[in-house]
Parts: sequence; structure tokens; C-alpha cells
Amino acid sequence: MKIKKFAPYVIVLASIGLGMYGCKKEEPPIVKVDETTYDEQGFAIDIRMENPAYEEHTKGIMMFSHKKHFEEYKIGCGECHHDENNEPLELKIGDPIQGCIECHTIPGKWVKDSGKDKLDYHADAIHQNCKECHTTYNKENNTRAAPTTCVKCHPRK
Repeated sequence: MKIKKFAPYVIVLASIGLGMYGCKKEEPPIVKVDETTYDEQGFAIDIRMENPAYEEHTKGIMMFSHKKHFEEYKIGCGECHHDENNEPLELKIGDPIQGCIECHTIPGKWVKDSGKDKLDYHADAIHQNCKECHTTYNKENNTRAAPTTCVKCHPRK
């Protein structure tokens, strides 16, 4: 694990745990790190899906509503967060997780005849994870509510 990469998150989470964001009890602190918003428990509310491993993004960067998927849609952590065998991880709010790029290490999309597995590519792994779930949801609920196309998730640049 690269300490420098996670240092801002550790500082923010430690500060939250120590109560360094004031004494207001009625309003929990909302903390922003690199445009990702965290609550007082360290739970990522909205995540800006931008990874520094990419020199340039070809599409607009989407904001993923972690809180909406977890609370409103009742999707458990293991639906997205999995181990090396694609088995769901048993997680609770505040547990440390690795970013997708830690295992899906090649930035960008799969290159045919590259000799690499498609899921080694970060963009393909994320898109497959989201699109499979959204396609299943749409099919089971006879709807098109869950986005499955580029323009439905990625804002125009």
C-alpha cells in the first residue's frame, strides 16, 4: 500500500474519529477530499470517479452516489467490493478498502490481442461491474432507470 497516496484520507478519518471538526452534535461533519464527500463515520457519500492513474480522461468524470446505492437502493458492500476470486467482501461502514486500480492495474480499456485479461484493465472492470448490475436491475424491473450507456453516466466534457 502506498502511504503517500492514502495519507490525506487517513488524516481526515483520524480527525473525524478524534472529533476535531467541531462540537455541533445536530449536524454531522461532511468532509471533502479530492471532491469525494465523506460523513462522520468515514463513509464515502459521493465519489468523484477520477483516478490519477489516467493521464487524460476521454469522457466526463461521473459522480457516483455511494450513499444512494447503499441506503436507498439497499445494495450491500459486497455487491461491488469483491476479493481476487470475485467473491463479495463482508464489509461494514468505515472498513478500509482498496481502490479498484489496486487489482485492476492497467489504466484504460482492454486492448485486443494484448495478451492480458480484460479485467486487468481498470475501465473495463468498473464498467462491467456497474453495467451488469444495472442491466440485471432493468431487466428484473422492466425499466430503463439504471443507466447502461456512456451518456447516462458520464457528463459531457
